[in-house]
Amino acid sequence: MSGITGKVVAVTGASSGIGEATVLLLAERGARLVLGARRTERLADLTARIKKSGGEAVHLRTNVTRIAPAMAVYAGTKAAVRAVCEGLRQEAGPTLRVTTVSPGLIATDFAEASSNDRVRGDITRMRDEVAIEPAAVARAIAYAIEQPADVDVNEIVVRPTAQS
Repeated sequence: MSGITGKVVAVTGASSGIGEATVLLLAERGARLVLGARRTERLADLTARIKKSGGEAVHLRTNVTRIAPAMAVYAGTKAAVRAVCEGLRQEAGPTLRVTTVSPGLIATDFAEASSNDRVRGDITRMRDEVAIEPAAVARAIAYAIEQPADVDVNEIVVRPTAQS
């Protein structure tokens, strides 16, 4: 039995990329999943796939971002998420674990979300040169979740070794 079996895990951005890879891995390991993303049709399909294979999953539309012209707003929102997660971790008590995940260059369609052609091109070029697969991040997330109840992995940074 996996240390993940029966745990309830909420994953934002679950409709593709890192989120999709994560929910598929966690479903295989017995997690009870709550999937969130903007693209509800993809969430519905993913939820159905998980249920068909014997897993437990529900989904709902969530939007935790705003499409920004460059990276300043994106970076600021990431910093805010880290601060909120740390506050939640401190206030949650011993029954809720909070882990922030900071991925580096991952082979996803992240760049397509940018409305700035230069930024989109820069991110796409970097991704094509050094990105790692979303499954690498999913394995790191599974590691944090499968720890014993008295261990809380608070932060995970996963980057390609070639990323500067």
